[in-house]
Amino acid sequence: GTDVSRQQMPDMQQLMEPEGSSSSSSDTYQLQHSSIAADQQQQHSHHNHNHQHCNHHNGTTEPQLEQQCTSHAAGCCNHHHQQQHHAPDCHHGPEHLSEQRAGLLVKYNAFGDDYEDLAAAVIQNKGLAIQQSTAALAAHNRARRPHSVVGLWPGFAMVNHSCLPNTVHYVVGHALVVRAVEDVSKASELTASYLGREEFAPVGARQAVLQERFGFSCSCQRCRREQQLPGELQHGLAHIYATVMQELKPCFLDAVEQQNQSQLAQVHSRLQQLEKQLTSQLQRYMRSSSKNAVLEVQSTVYDLYELLLFCEQLVGQGNMSEAANGIVARLGICLAITNRVSKGAELHIYLASRLLQYAINLRGADSVQAEAAAALCQEAYLLRYGDQLEAEVMLQLMEANKHIAEEFLL
Repeated sequence: GTDVSRQQMPDMQQLMEPEGSSSSSSDTYQLQHSSIAADQQQQHSHHNHNHQHCNHHNGTTEPQLEQQCTSHAAGCCNHHHQQQHHAPDCHHGPEHLSEQRAGLLVKYNAFGDDYEDLAAAVIQNKGLAIQQSTAALAAHNRARRPHSVVGLWPGFAMVNHSCLPNTVHYVVGHALVVRAVEDVSKASELTASYLGREEFAPVGARQAVLQERFGFSCSCQRCRREQQLPGELQHGLAHIYATVMQELKPCFLDAVEQQNQSQLAQVHSRLQQLEKQLTSQLQRYMRSSSKNAVLEVQSTVYDLYELLLFCEQLVGQGNMSEAANGIVARLGICLAITNRVSKGAELHIYLASRLLQYAINLRGADSVQAEAAAALCQEAYLLRYGDQLEAEVMLQLMEANKHIAEEFLL
């Protein structure tokens, strides 16, 4: 991040400390002040992870809104729309805000996540182990496992969407952290992704999700470039994405659950065929395009590369060393894509952590490959957590994320 990203940043060191050991920064929006629904126990799974602005308003109450903080009305959740909506006059109290209007304000401004930053939650619990007895710690941990969150942060609600965002956001405890992942010049706009996993979808699928959930069409740089791709390539990307998501991914999950190696091998073979088709379609485009432009195209079928990674970890064909090198290559592609379109996201961290571990295991901790992987890993951590953390805390985050990545990426 840059100085811009730290102007109103909370004290990250305090956020990582066990709850009750310090008070959070007054500049941080606190969930207990703006929560609509939270603290729901959630199991971690990479198959259903959803990290996005919310699109629901069941059981909401009228939020305490300040006039200057009421933003995006129904059907208009970002400033790229020309139509402007204004909230009703709230100077006389929330009783003048109808239930329907409040529900729509929540629907288009709330943020929800399946879980908070898991590594930070691990660190908080480790700190409690030093401060509390075993019985007290066990009781606390039952209530303090990583939780899902839904809340209203007025400042964050003003951040517009982009499919190529310049910020990353996540929850630590009750605080929403927003960090710049690129240099941001003065008076430039901060953007965030309103999408969850759909950020790795072709432009048509992304636009459909945004239109359905929020009522707008995105015109960010990534969308405009993708819409200018040759029609044959756009069609090919959409076909591969649909085949992977609707056919091959369900078959893969079923094969893993049933421990069916034959079915797993068939899925792997189909994925390899699709990859060959994609490579053939990309060859002409790659000759006249930048590396970043190619990565943006590849991002629309990221699930193809990730599923190949999973299959090759499970199929185990051929020489073990060759198989490991192939897995490293897959990790490298997935990491490069994520570093382009989803910088600082938890997936970016997990891929970088896993790549480093494979490089160390294959070539040794002092190898050139391990050093290069370590540099990529450090970059990912700086984008997500910044450079203000103590070395010990950063090492704890890296250790926690390494174990989470092993589960997340098989």
